[in-house]
Amino acid sequence: MTDLKNIAINIALLLPDPLARLIITLNRTLRAPPNGFRFDSTHLPHLTLVQQFARQRDLAAIADAVGNIIRNQIPLALTTTHISCAQSSTLGIGLTDELATLHGRLMECLKPFRDASASDDEDAGFWTDGDGPRRADIKWVATFREQSAFHRFEPHITLGMGTLGAHITPTEFAATQIAMCQLGRFCTCRRVLQVWTLTGSER
Repeated sequence: MTDLKNIAINIALLLPDPLARLIITLNRTLRAPPNGFRFDSTHLPHLTLVQQFARQRDLAAIADAVGNIIRNQIPLALTTTHISCAQSSTLGIGLTDELATLHGRLMECLKPFRDASASDDEDAGFWTDGDGPRRADIKWVATFREQSAFHRFEPHITLGMGTLGAHITPTEFAATQIAMCQLGRFCTCRRVLQVWTLTGSER
């Protein structure tokens, strides 16, 4: 990957251990590779805040911008909702004012770093173990701002590919970590580029 190539990035909330373990258990009941994925040390359960293509040379500046936005951010009190199934199964997260505000601020601060020139057949920016992104993955990242952000933002945790016949009780949790990751196939969080811990306090 050269300095001028796009990289597919995700700014995401990482999950506390108890919730992450539940997500991993649910994922094991869904499709395995190559038609799905398994969460492991390089496939991290997460809640997406921003996805976009950016230039690799801008990663340090992006990290600085994110760091400035979350400098005084307190941990987020969130609640799971219900499981939805289509081509993939997802676990909804209730949209709080704090979560919506953080999402919006991150989207705006990273807009100058967005490379909107990424084409539908561009896959060099994705982390790969030889499996490469799907065309749907490339399109999702390229159009996240228009299709999935701001008033269209629906916070969720992707559980895996396929239909999950399960019900879980809504669970409250605190999100204390944000990561910048390089995306892989199925828009999974693969290579962790930087992690921040939310340490702000209410005034």
